[in-house]
Amino acid sequence: MRISLSFIVLTSLGALAARPLFLNPSVRAGTALRMDTNALVDSASLVVQGLVLSARGVETEGGMIETEYRLQVERTFEGVDLIERTIRIPGGLLEDGRGLLLAGLPRLGVGEETLLFLSEPSPSGVRMPVGLSQGRYRIARTVDGSRVAVRDQGELGLVDPQTGKVLEAAGQHVRDYAELIAEVEAAVVREQALGPRSGVSSFSEGK
Repeated sequence: MRISLSFIVLTSLGALAARPLFLNPSVRAGTALRMDTNALVDSASLVVQGLVLSARGVETEGGMIETEYRLQVERTFEGVDLIERTIRIPGGLLEDGRGLLLAGLPRLGVGEETLLFLSEPSPSGVRMPVGLSQGRYRIARTVDGSRVAVRDQGELGLVDPQTGKVLEAAGQHVRDYAELIAEVEAAVVREQALGPRSGVSSFSEGK
């Protein structure tokens, strides 16, 4: 069973996540281990690409605010292959205006085509994007119609696994879509052949 670093980060925010708060744009940056594509796949139990059909903020009996996303699945790289699936991620906005913003976690937009690297579900069914915002790419098209994968990293702080230093991630990281998908496919094949790695590779903005 994989242990996701993202769940460790969420646990440290437990006191904050246990009660609804108003969204605060000045929330402090989140911090996660810097991860490359191999590390994202190794740490994920579900890697899926699809279209976000709807997003709905919900409040649990324990007072946690989560967002329930409904996806039309285009492709499942790892995990059970479904035509449509619903996932829940911590944080979000309720209809009455209350909300919870967890630093470093992405929020998906309705109509967005997305590639997600998600943890195993918690006992309550919540999944975490692996490496916080590193675990989500938006799929966009350029003027000439080609696809690119865009990662919105906001104020995410990335810990270099070699030095332990925390570096501020760039606001956006843009990848060639075909190149990224080839990396994901290769990482999945490698994991199936060798099993999950014990270590995590560093992530390079230039690759």
